[in-house]
Amino acid sequence: MTKKILLGIVVVIVLGYISINMYSQYQQTIKYGKTADKYEEDLQAKNNKIDTMQKDLEDKESLIDRQSKEVIAKEEQEIRKKTDEFVRVLLKQKPKTSFLDKKDKLKPLVTESYYKELFSDKTSQRYNLYVESEVQDLRVYIDEFKPEKDKYSVFVEFNELQNDVEDDSEEIDRKGSAKVDLERKKGEWFVSGYQRFTLESTAP
Repeated sequence: MTKKILLGIVVVIVLGYISINMYSQYQQTIKYGKTADKYEEDLQAKNNKIDTMQKDLEDKESLIDRQSKEVIAKEEQEIRKKTDEFVRVLLKQKPKTSFLDKKDKLKPLVTESYYKELFSDKTSQRYNLYVESEVQDLRVYIDEFKPEKDKYSVFVEFNELQNDVEDDSEEIDRKGSAKVDLERKKGEWFVSGYQRFTLESTAP
């Protein structure tokens, strides 16, 4: 009987030791797992910070590059060219054509959001003209260019020759003006808005 009791005590002690050892290992596993997770979080946070600093540095370097006279002149030229082409495509109208026919020509000139606005069901119809229209003497006026700006507004003046195709009336020469908004995206300028002012007839 005594041997059985001693054996039982030994078994209990061994089982207790094994249980304590397993629990200790489990705790260590949890501890190391948490430590590894915390390390990963800290590493990710540092990497994100480095990426942000790198992007900021690239933006500053790009701004410095854009402040050179050559780059400023180039960007001004691009703004003028993009504005000129946009206005001519927008206002030119040929017989038996609609505004929707201009989709392919306007798409590379405007921002994605403005493209969707131009060719929405509500907007596109207002640009349809029942006349033949041609833009001449287009002039683009731009304020002092500032490289740090990614949005710009310029003003245009032009003569618009219109001829009503249906009643074959005489040609009308009108003076027009408008404001054109542009945005710089991925190193290139795109038209983002257009506000046309009242046309004035040049006839006496």
